[in-house]
Amino acid sequence: MQIRYLNLTPAVQLPHESTLQQVIAIMTQAETECVVLTHSQEGKQSQPVGIVTERDLVILLLNHGTDLSIGITNATTNSHLITIHEKDSSRRAIKLMSQHGVHKLPVLREDGSLKGILTVDNLLHHLANSNQRLISPVVESMM
Repeated sequence: MQIRYLNLTPAVQLPHESTLQQVIAIMTQAETECVVLTHSQEGKQSQPVGIVTERDLVILLLNHGTDLSIGITNATTNSHLITIHEKDSSRRAIKLMSQHGVHKLPVLREDGSLKGILTVDNLLHHLANSNQRLISPVVESMM
């Protein structure tokens, strides 16, 4: 099934120039597990360039102490953002997550803009619902 038909987690976005303090504040306020960092060019749609997860924040705080004024892109080490397109399949998403050891994938529209976040939980809900639809007729026929 194409990613665009799955329930995605809404994406919280911040400019890539944001500080560690700004990232923590928005994650707390939005009660989210991750923030997508974006880059904007004048007259163009902002493009995702990075993602910061709760795990990343713990590692950053351990490595940089309590200096929350540092730029988030200066503090992060992962420079290659793994994304998926809304027309890609859930199988491809599972493969990407497995290959790269990630639990969240930013989902891009055809124009490269951010549609949402695909999480492992989103995929598990999809798989559970798909299997239930397949198994229900068999169980009902046995009763």
